Order: sequence, then C-alpha cells, then structure tokens
Amino acid sequence: SIWRRAPPPSGLPRARRARRAMAARLPNLLADPEAPAGPDGQQVPSKAKSFSNNSSMSEVSDGNAAPEPAEDGAAAERTWKTFVNENREVVVLPLSLLILVFFLCVQLDETRPQASKGAAVLVITAMWWFTEVVPLTITSLLPLVLYPLLGVVKVKVLATKFFRSTSFLFVAGFFIGLAVERWGLHTRVVCGVVGHAGKRIELLVGGFMLSVWMLSMWISNSATIMCMLPMAQGFLSTLPPGHERFQSAFLLAIGYSATIGGIATPVGTPTNGIFMEQFVAFWPGEGEFSFAKFFLCAFPLSFLLLIVVWLGFCIVFVWRSSAEIPVDQEVFASIRRELGKVSFEQIVVGIDGLLLIAFWFTASKIDAFPGWKTYVAPDLDSSSIGLFLTLPLFLLPCGAQLPKPLQRIIGEDRCLSSGPRGQQPRRILDWQQVKNNFQWEILFVFGGGAVIAHGTVVSGLAAWAA
Repeated sequence: SIWRRAPPPSGLPRARRARRAMAARLPNLLADPEAPAGPDGQQVPSKAKSFSNNSSMSEVSDGNAAPEPAEDGAAAERTWKTFVNENREVVVLPLSLLILVFFLCVQLDETRPQASKGAAVLVITAMWWFTEVVPLTITSLLPLVLYPLLGVVKVKVLATKFFRSTSFLFVAGFFIGLAVERWGLHTRVVCGVVGHAGKRIELLVGGFMLSVWMLSMWISNSATIMCMLPMAQGFLSTLPPGHERFQSAFLLAIGYSATIGGIATPVGTPTNGIFMEQFVAFWPGEGEFSFAKFFLCAFPLSFLLLIVVWLGFCIVFVWRSSAEIPVDQEVFASIRRELGKVSFEQIVVGIDGLLLIAFWFTASKIDAFPGWKTYVAPDLDSSSIGLFLTLPLFLLPCGAQLPKPLQRIIGEDRCLSSGPRGQQPRRILDWQQVKNNFQWEILFVFGGGAVIAHGTVVSGLAAWAA
C-alpha cells in the first residue's frame, strides 16, 4: 500500500522526519469512519477524501518534497548563526590577529612609524566593543595591554589617563541621580508639572515632555522614563478605543524627550563626558571647558529639538486628528494624593540638587563674571564641586533618625523615611544602594576611550588621519 512507509532513518533532519510521520498518519486522519475496513484491517479512505487520484497525490508529494532543500538550507543557516553568536570569540580572535599582523606589515606613514600600531589597537578595540566578545568593561582594559605590548605608550602613562576628572564628574552625577530616584523626587516633579497642564491635550503632552526633558539633564534616561511610566499608563488607560496610534506615538515622544534632554548638560549622557575628555586631549591649550560653557552651547539645540518633536507630534496626532482626545485630570490628582506630603528626604535632596546646579553654573568665568572659584579655590573643577555637594548625602540622616523634637518641627508625617520596597534606611544615601545601582561599567568605558584617544595622538595616527 502506498500509505505504508518505512520508518525514516534517524540521521534525517527533524523537520523531514516530522513531515514523513504526518504523511504516514494522513490516511487515518482522512478516513471515513463509516468506510469498510480493508483486507489488512485498516480503514480505506473514502472517495471524497481519498488521495488515490494521481494529481492529488502528486500535489502532496510535490508539496512535501519541494520545500525540503530550502528549509534544510534555512535550518543550516540558523544553526550557523547560532553557533557564531554563541562562539563569537572563534571569529573575533583570529580576525583580531589578522588585523594586528596586517597593520604591523603595512606602513601608513614613513614619518610616523607608530601610526600603524595605533591603528591596529584602535580597530581591534572597536571590533571587540562592537561584537561584545567580552563585556564592554573588560574590552576597555584591552588598550592598556596592547599599547605597551607594541611599544607605543607605557602603561604608567596610560594609567593616568584612564580615570580623569570627567569620570568623577559622572560619579557625582550618579550620586545625585541615585538620591533622586531613591526618594521619588523625580516622580513628584513629573506629577507636579503634568498635573497643572489643564485639559488641553497639547499642553498635557507638552507637560510630559517638558518634565522628562528637564529631569533627563541630571539623571539617567532610563530612570526618568521609569518614573514617568505609571502616570503615562494611567493617562493612556483612560482613552477610549480607537486611539492606538496616538498611544504609541505618545510613548515615543516621551522617550525622545529624555534623549534630547540628555544632550544639554555634561552629566546628562555619557557621550557628553567623552566629548569633554576629547576636547582636553586634542586642545589642551584652550583651557577648561566648563559646565556653564557646555550648557550654553548645548541647551539651545536641545530646546529646539524638543520644540520640533512636540510640534511634529501635535500636528500629526492632535491637530490633524478627527477624533477628540479626552483628558482626565483625576488620574494625576489621585497620584498626587498617593504621594502625600513632601518628605524630609525629598526636601534635602532637592535643596542639595539645586545648590549643586547653581555651583556648577557659577564656578567658572562667564563674560565679565569671573566665577566664584577664582576667589575660593582656582583649582576646583566641576567634578570636585559635584563630589563636595554629594558626599554629605552619605552623612545626613533620614527623617526617621532625627531627634523627636526636630521631627515635630519638620512634621512627623514628613519623617517616615520609607524607601523603595519598604526599606528603612538610616542615611540619605548609603553604600549598599550605590553598590547595587551604580553603573560602574560606564567609568571603565570612559577610561578605555580616554586611553584610546591618548594612544591615537601619541602614535601619530591622529595627525596622519588629519
């Protein structure tokens, strides 16, 4: 009988074995329950469902046979991609060796013999960063091995470049950001701005974008978005069906606002710190690129981009929309009620943050104003100022640790000191929280970038490329 087939060899691909097993079961699936049994005891397919017709049988045969080579090829391709993805070092390490040999054999510039070695280190490190054959933090240490190995720069010189003042500027920024996140100050800021936006949808969207934009200048974009999501989801849940495109675009606009705000200050995003490092490395005679100077250069662009995104959103999804989008302010009012009164910790972190911003902006010379550090300590820079105002957060007690008379003066309902997940911390900041939430890898990536920049200049690669 054509329906009886020998079991497939175990070496066949799984997909082919599955198709053959299905073909073997087709007579039973298609058989008519009332059809008489054949001589071998099995039911015979009825005429309506039988595949005895040659054309039908050829269709089934062709349908099973034709896709097999393509499917087998796709499966092999998936297997190869999986192997390469899980064993990237098998590809990256030999390729790195080939790149190293190539640049050692090729002279980019006869007047700069070290330029080829600098190019080898640059390309290999970039490839390791791009492929993530090892974590980014580990790849950042690779130039500390390759430059001394090739005789370009001594490691004791590179070690002084790995951690620069900009690295500690971000340490200070992370400290104040962690304090803001720990005590929920960012949620209160967003809720305060959005809650006063009124019932016009354009103003509500603008309030969301403005508050996220301002916060992302000082704390990480991910933390800013996470604090905003409960309010955004609460608002979006009140919209009637039919506004799905608006909902998707609204979340995208919030994300863009966080990214745009991050470019306005040196601590807003890590790439700004890399720029400041490169400025000092390539133009050491230009003096300090101060916090205020960076802000004055980047803020107009950031604000303009925010306006463009807001206008684009309103034109496409609000003003040209035929359906009116309702705004329920009760959502934000209920969130404000849940937040309760401003806590003692939020007051402390808010004052500390405002003082830090004011000190950063007024430390260096601005036109005729010489800057306050000229009279206090000329060697201060933005990183030391940031640490000066954030390190006390590790000493200041929480509201619940204050003496009872002082709690009554401040307000006992402001001194409950309830941290995330019901924690009862003793200080505004503590090492356990910093250790668990600090983005240590960014410091290593900064250091690796600074080492690469120094090696590129010393080897002559930068001059050759210019």
